[in-house]
Amino acid sequence: MIDLSSRTPARWGLLIAVLALCSPALVVGQTSGLPKPSEYLGYELGQKFTPHHKVIGYFEEVATLSDRVTYKVYGSTYEGRDLVYVVVTSVENHQQLEEIRTNNLILSGQMTGEPSDNQKAITWLSYNVHGDEASSSEAAMMTLYELASHTDAETLSWLENSVIIMDPMLNPDGRDRYVSFVTQYTGSQPNPNGYAQEHNQPWPRGRANHYLFDLNRDWAWGIQQESRHRIAAYHQWMPHVHVDFHEQGFTSPYYFAPAAEPYHPAITEWQREFQQIIGTYNMEVFDQNGWQYFTREVFDLFYPSYGDTWPTFNGSIGMTYEQAGGGYAGLAISLPQGGELTLADRLLHHHSSGLATIKAVAQNAEQVVAEFAKHYQSTMSEPHGVYGAYVIPHGQGQDKLHALTSFLDFQGITYGLADASRPLEGYDYAQGSKTRVRVSSEDLVIPAVQPKGQLVSVLFDPRPELSDSMTYDITSWEIPYRYGLQAYAVSTALSLEQVQQADDYAPEYQLNVVQEGPATRSQKLQSPLEPTGRPYAYLLPWTSLQDARFLGDWFEQKGHVQVAMKPFTIGEDSFDRGTLVITREANPAMAEAFDSTLQALAKIHSRTVYATSSGAVTTGSDFGANSMELVMAPNVGVVSKEATSSLSLGEVWHFMDEQLGYPATLIPGDNLSTQALQELDVLVMPSGGYAGIDESQLQAVQDWVRQGGRILAIGSSLRALERTEVFGISSKETQPSDSEGTPEPLETPYADQARARVSSFNPGSVYKIRLDDTHPLAFGYESSMYVMNISNQPYEPLTSGTVGVIDPSSHMSGFIGSDAKQAFEGSMAMGRESLGRGEIIYMPINPLFRGFWEESKLMVANALFLGGL
Repeated sequence: MIDLSSRTPARWGLLIAVLALCSPALVVGQTSGLPKPSEYLGYELGQKFTPHHKVIGYFEEVATLSDRVTYKVYGSTYEGRDLVYVVVTSVENHQQLEEIRTNNLILSGQMTGEPSDNQKAITWLSYNVHGDEASSSEAAMMTLYELASHTDAETLSWLENSVIIMDPMLNPDGRDRYVSFVTQYTGSQPNPNGYAQEHNQPWPRGRANHYLFDLNRDWAWGIQQESRHRIAAYHQWMPHVHVDFHEQGFTSPYYFAPAAEPYHPAITEWQREFQQIIGTYNMEVFDQNGWQYFTREVFDLFYPSYGDTWPTFNGSIGMTYEQAGGGYAGLAISLPQGGELTLADRLLHHHSSGLATIKAVAQNAEQVVAEFAKHYQSTMSEPHGVYGAYVIPHGQGQDKLHALTSFLDFQGITYGLADASRPLEGYDYAQGSKTRVRVSSEDLVIPAVQPKGQLVSVLFDPRPELSDSMTYDITSWEIPYRYGLQAYAVSTALSLEQVQQADDYAPEYQLNVVQEGPATRSQKLQSPLEPTGRPYAYLLPWTSLQDARFLGDWFEQKGHVQVAMKPFTIGEDSFDRGTLVITREANPAMAEAFDSTLQALAKIHSRTVYATSSGAVTTGSDFGANSMELVMAPNVGVVSKEATSSLSLGEVWHFMDEQLGYPATLIPGDNLSTQALQELDVLVMPSGGYAGIDESQLQAVQDWVRQGGRILAIGSSLRALERTEVFGISSKETQPSDSEGTPEPLETPYADQARARVSSFNPGSVYKIRLDDTHPLAFGYESSMYVMNISNQPYEPLTSGTVGVIDPSSHMSGFIGSDAKQAFEGSMAMGRESLGRGEIIYMPINPLFRGFWEESKLMVANALFLGGL
């Protein structure tokens, strides 16, 4: 580190020159005509943070001037900023780049054919996925310049032996939020004191993207737009090595691979071995420069949706590199041991580890390519895990099957129909045990023997083996649970009779006519109603989030619906609780547009609707009965800003905007007032501390509920309600109640105390909760559903109004400490409490966690649209 206590503008150039001498690849030889980053930007790297448009502008400029570099725009962010990457390699390789890319896709099984001998190692470097871990994008510009300009023999050999793909900024929206903050609050000279304003970002900070999602947890799920664009681009190359550049606490040494345990059991020996090899290259550089580092700690390789694990499970050598700093460090921060950590220091470390990785891959290119090809040959010849295939029995909900197959298509996973019917030994996800399975030729089968076999095993294997409970993230995510599908994992490697695509499972608009009038309850009418006629009512069964999307759009057209509180039949057609009954009489404002509007929306959402000519039913209640509850469009508000967790707010915000497609008003916590609340019907409280909510605001919320308002409280927001004496929510004790007394001194050594605390820890596990499926909050579900439980605070069931409960046998998969597991037994998973004319809906287990748990999303729509019934 260099002490910049007397930093002056004139000294920045000298500083960068001194730091550049430490660069392991800095040599005299370089091509002419390429601008250095400082020449393009107008300041030295490290002197300030560079906004997105200037970073990609520099990348585009270099690509324009250099025949070693090509520039590609592969998508855009929610705020309209370009997502780009460059390909850097030798001029000769550039002339054959498409052949190299195609050969690699053939090796990975993504394309058919025979590859030529023109095979190069491919290294992909991803920078700045967390917007306020911003030094890596600065490093990317330095790295690009050196690769594009240097003419020394070593650099040229790297470019000859490998193809280097650089994505300078995975999260432009978050980065620009951070850069704008630092630029706005830093004076003419950075202040290294941690209490200075420039080191203390306002809520929600720059880490997340526009919708406040952590993009580094979204690689496998692709919930966010940036992730979907990036995965599509990744699939066009399937690199052999992938590095994700990050930052951590400002006092930490640099971290690089090899990773910590637990490793997912699907990770191969070669993937472990080459992490070690790359680590030695990094160690050499860091040792030469006297820079501290650590390996094999903290950052494990288990959860499949990180920038190191997802590439790993796609055959790559995936790694995270962590530099000290983060958003707190700003341009310079004082260190406890003296001196300062500067942006120039941080970018140099990332630049050096990037070059060391490029060198490691290039000098081992032949083996890297051979092992990559061998890996995919293995995945296409035998299962990667203990199961040979995963079976989704036919006859399940069309929307769920389409959602599943769309996800499989997105991930490049092959699936289709079984080649024959047969009995097999398998694992029943619903029962959590092995059983005898009857596979039908109509069942959907996902083979484990396929190019993406490693990823398939990781995503589908029940109860993945965990070698160490001290893990960094959730430990279960099995795809059948995620979608709420009946499924089996079978040991036999099944073949496909027919490969399918998501379009084969896509629901289609249908208008079915049901006939039963009061005079002819025992037989169909002799003259069937034509769909083009004027039905008495339309019926839409309530089974999925897609039905809720339809309802949201119907509400936006000023439409009203009735909801069936009891099952009914019309002729031979049965309709369950929750069925939407949309009558002409309840929608007088639509007049002649009633039929055309409804049918148009049904087509947009690919819904099957039923038309009937009468308000009478065969069994159950007629449409005019009290059990047909009228429901109108709710005005929804969401508490935002400092009162909430930014991640939880982002989950709710994205759900409303992009998934449900229904408008909601974000209301800063300090703006909660009687005036703001009187505009709302529903107030959503995301997880958060709610420390800034004062007594007068709490009183305003209570008064609003008593007058008919509805609260949807998610996750830790229940604690805020528990603090008052008005609401009936009560947390459970998380420690064992049958303690045998105070432990003897030294019973738990200091070195083991962190591991001992794991017994009360729940990093994320799958639970099957029991439901009261007669309650409107559970409409669309059967007697149970799967949830991703990340809560560490169980709650007592309500005296009246508990809708979902965790039974002792509810735990299906994933690690949860023994004390925490015991505390959750018998706890409330969902409940409803009345207060005056209003109500509070409690969801202590976050149903929108990271936006990827599909099974629980309809429950949120129920709370928003049907909760007042």
